[in-house]
Amino acid sequence: MRYKLGAEREAKAIANLFKAKSLTGNQATETEVTKHLSQAKFIHLATHGLFDDIQG
Repeated sequence: MRYKLGAEREAKAIANLFKAKSLTGNQATETEVTKHLSQAKFIHLATHGLFDDIQG
């Protein structure tokens, strides 16, 4: 899952630029993200997904 490592590197690099907290991996739960939303000036979500475009 190389794409997952890329998303984590991206999140950490951006957090470092802005001197911000990075939530990655098991830390990035819905509860933890929601807890920090009200204090954030900016939010960056690095995500990836898979989809099947075959329609039947």
